[in-house]
Amino acid sequence: MNPLDALMPIHADLSKLCAHRASAVKSDWISIRENLPEKNSPVLVHSPTWNQPVWIGYWDGDRWCSPSGEPLRHFVTHWTPLPEPPQP
Repeated sequence: MNPLDALMPIHADLSKLCAHRASAVKSDWISIRENLPEKNSPVLVHSPTWNQPVWIGYWDGDRWCSPSGEPLRHFVTHWTPLPEPPQP
């Protein structure tokens, strides 16, 4: 018997858990084609064209901006609300 055979059920369970978690995370992202966030509210934004795919930004009603107010130069495709901060 191969010693790795005993790990196969654990691997299968972990794979299911990771797939479930990934689908839960993906469902939190909102396409800009579906909806835009409330004006001037900070959110997490995603752009597939930037080397850092997730960062904080906001929609000013006309364009996406960085927290400092500068227009973002990369095309935002999705956004999601900021998570709640940790409890003390």
